[in-house]
Amino acid sequence: MKNLNFTKLIMIMVLALCPMAFYGQNDNAENQNAQFNDYAYVTGDLGLGLLNGDNLGLKLGLNGHLGIGYQFDHIVGVKGNIGFGGLNGNYGYVNIDRSNYFEANANLTINFTDIILGYNPDRKLNFVPHIGIGQVRYRIRLNDNNGNDVYENGYSKRDGRKVVATIPMGFELNFAITPSWKVYLDYTANYADTDLLDGII
Repeated sequence: MKNLNFTKLIMIMVLALCPMAFYGQNDNAENQNAQFNDYAYVTGDLGLGLLNGDNLGLKLGLNGHLGIGYQFDHIVGVKGNIGFGGLNGNYGYVNIDRSNYFEANANLTINFTDIILGYNPDRKLNFVPHIGIGQVRYRIRLNDNNGNDVYENGYSKRDGRKVVATIPMGFELNFAITPSWKVYLDYTANYADTDLLDGII
């Protein structure tokens, strides 16, 4: 990895379907002995993306993701995501005219709240860091201040997108509305193996 080039920011409360089965308990002692049942879940989100590179005049771009995960126990889980979004910015005499990307990644999730405080099936709020590996398929076109094309990658032919490896890492705060539904706030930074996401070396 060279440097931090691609930062994805998801800052919207979204609904995530999380089928779970817990045994309700009446006091803290019983919570410590509560049985955890592993489960699968699906997620969806819409959010904002920022590009952290040579294109310093950053503008927000929209992105969205669908995910599927599996929780092995109350601490460790895995989650896979696919997503699509756009990136914006400018750098002195050039501007990003068009840019979008597809991404896919697989992540390890760790429930830090349960590590520190212990398992409690009635807990509403959890802090869950995650780290993984993935890839992004992107294309970009730059214009100068007069609207003339100065750089293009991926728009001139049908399948000209560049593919680079990424390491996504971040955290989410999730809040349980019911045992089967959660909303969450997620921040993910993607370290990309390229200096050309913004079209400038």
